[in-house]
Amino acid sequence: MALVRAIAAGDAVAASRMITERPALARAAAQAGATRAASTEFFLSEIQHYRYGGDTPLHIAAAAYQPDIARELIRAGRRSGR
Repeated sequence: MALVRAIAAGDAVAASRMITERPALARAAAQAGATRAASTEFFLSEIQHYRYGGDTPLHIAAAAYQPDIARELIRAGRRSGR
């Protein structure tokens, strides 16, 4: 969730560091997410968006309008998927 929070906060430096250190994070889908019963902990107030089960960091980068981070996630995802 740290990567998702960094992306939502627009902290490109922290997000880039995490992606470089662990490229597999770029493809990691959330195991849990917002539901009607439990939504507060998954709400990203910086971008007024919920993280749902199955979301990847790329979903959050798109919701946060972070194209540079999105491109970095795509590159890292390609490297880690090989």
